[in-house]
Amino acid sequence: MIVALFQPWPMVVWVILFFLVIQQFESNWLGPRVTGHAVGLHPLGAMFALMVGFEIAGILGGLFAVPVAGVLWVFTVATYQAVMRAAGEPLGDEEPGGDRQLETLAAADRETEPVPQ
Repeated sequence: MIVALFQPWPMVVWVILFFLVIQQFESNWLGPRVTGHAVGLHPLGAMFALMVGFEIAGILGGLFAVPVAGVLWVFTVATYQAVMRAAGEPLGDEEPGGDRQLETLAAADRETEPVPQ
């Protein structure tokens, strides 16, 4: 912006507007999306974790909020899946008898002859 101050007046306004638009895009859309995908959280979950972290512990809370939320999310999902498997209920991503189907496919792969090259 300092360089733009030495340009004609309309250029200064355009640079300031461009800077504000890019800053808002990066802060409110791109940052949470990238951070959330890096730790496996939905972007809204990442933004919520940032808000809670800043409210609880300030700057340090904001720095560690998303990684801590990601770890908590992984533990929560793993615990839920373990409890559901222990109860004998199939999870949404599994079919009943899915292990037998995988074993059958693996046996079929071992029985096939290699293709000559």
